[in-house]
Amino acid sequence: MGKNEPVELRRKLVKSAGKGAINDLPKNVRGLEPFLYRDRLWLMDQEMNTWVREKKGWRHLGPQGKKVWHKTRIPVAEARGDPLPAGDRLLVVTTAGRIFELTGEEWSLLHHPGKEIPIQAAAMTWDPSKERIVAWYGGKDGTSSRSRAERTTTWVFEKGAWRLVFEEQTRQIASKTQLIFDQGLGHVVRLWAEDVGVMVDDRWELYHPKDYEPDWQRVYQDPVTGEVLTEHPIQNEMEYARFDIGRCDAVAFLGYSPAEGAEAGTAKVVDEADEAGYAEWYDPAVRTAFSEARAFPDVVMALDLSPAFEAAKKLGPRTKPGRGAKPKPPKGKKDA
Repeated sequence: MGKNEPVELRRKLVKSAGKGAINDLPKNVRGLEPFLYRDRLWLMDQEMNTWVREKKGWRHLGPQGKKVWHKTRIPVAEARGDPLPAGDRLLVVTTAGRIFELTGEEWSLLHHPGKEIPIQAAAMTWDPSKERIVAWYGGKDGTSSRSRAERTTTWVFEKGAWRLVFEEQTRQIASKTQLIFDQGLGHVVRLWAEDVGVMVDDRWELYHPKDYEPDWQRVYQDPVTGEVLTEHPIQNEMEYARFDIGRCDAVAFLGYSPAEGAEAGTAKVVDEADEAGYAEWYDPAVRTAFSEARAFPDVVMALDLSPAFEAAKKLGPRTKPGRGAKPKPPKGKKDA
C-alpha cells in the first residue's frame, strides 16, 4: 500500500498507577473517558463533576455538578460537549453554544450567547494559530445530526462571540466527524466519511485522499515529526495509517498477541482486562497511547507509536493545502 512494509507494534505491560488507578474510582466514574491536560489525567461526567489524578491519587474538584448549572441558571438537560483543552485553558461548550471555563477548581460561565447557537453534536477543536474554537456541524436543517445532512455549518468562537463563517450543501448523511488542528500543516482539518477538509481563510478546501479509510477509531499527532496517524480495525489487528491529504499509507500494525512483560499468571489477568475494557488516552510528549484496565488495578498497557511516526516520516513531505475543491453553498446562497 505504501513505499515500505508496515512495522509491527507491540503493547507493553507497564507499572500500575498505584493509588491513582482508575479502578480506585466509583464504578459510575471509572467508565468515563480520560483526557490529558497540563500533563495530568482528568475525568468529567455529563454534569461537569471533575476529577484529576495527582501523586496521592484521584481528587474530586468542587463544588461541581448541578451546582454549576444552578448557579448559572442553565438547564441541566442542556448537554455539554467533550472537554476542550485550549492552550493552558480548559473549556466546555454546551449544545446551545454556552462556554464554561475551569477557573482554579471551579467551572464558571465564560460566554452566554444572546441566542442559542445550533451546534448540537458538533465536532470541535481549538485552533492555536488564531486562538479560537472551530465547530463543524451537519444536519437536515442545521439542528439535527441524525437526519440527512442537506447542509453543514462551520462556526468559530473568537473575540468573545460566535460567528458563522460558512454553510455547505451536501448529500452525505451526517456521520462520525473529527476536527483536529493539524500541527504539521498548521491548519484545522476535518475528517469525515465524505471527504477531508482543510480550513484555509475561513473556508474549507475539500480533498479525497487516495486510500483514505473513514473507519478510523482514533487520531494521533506527533509534535516531533508533524505526522498524523489514524487507527483502523482490520480483522484481529489494528492498522495505523499515515494521514495525508494526498494519499494515506499503512505504516504500522498491532496484532493481539500476548503483551510483552507479562508472565503466565499476569497474562490471564490481561486477557480478563481485555474483556472488561480499558480507559485510554494518548500522551504526545512520549508518543505513547496508554490503556488502563477499568476493572483491574494492576493492568496498564503502553503502546509506543514512535516507530509508526518515524515510518510515516520516511514517506517524504506531507501534501500542503492550496489545491482543494471548493464546497457548494446551500441553494439560494452565494459563497462569500
